[in-house]
Amino acid sequence: MVLNLNVETSRGNWESAREVFLTMVFKFKVTVNATNPFSKKFALTPKNLEITNLKVLMKDKEMEMEQMMIQSVVNIQLENFKKQFREYPFQMQDLLSKNPKEL
Repeated sequence: MVLNLNVETSRGNWESAREVFLTMVFKFKVTVNATNPFSKKFALTPKNLEITNLKVLMKDKEMEMEQMMIQSVVNIQLENFKKQFREYPFQMQDLLSKNPKEL
């Protein structure tokens, strides 16, 4: 993900203050209940969401202290957000039953 933070230096004149490049990782678990072969039940369970890589640049200069503070604060908030994760169940009908017999 790329973010560009602009600052209005004077009325109608904008300058780029920081450029932020970040990588986020979303991990989840998939379970399948195939007790009924004609109607399989799937469930997605989110496990983790975090920023794994963050770069903050100010005119080609890397701002290391800002990077560490932003990554730490955001990951703490994402850790608190994980408490709201819940399982997302859905059904997928058997693909063969939806296709014509000729196939």
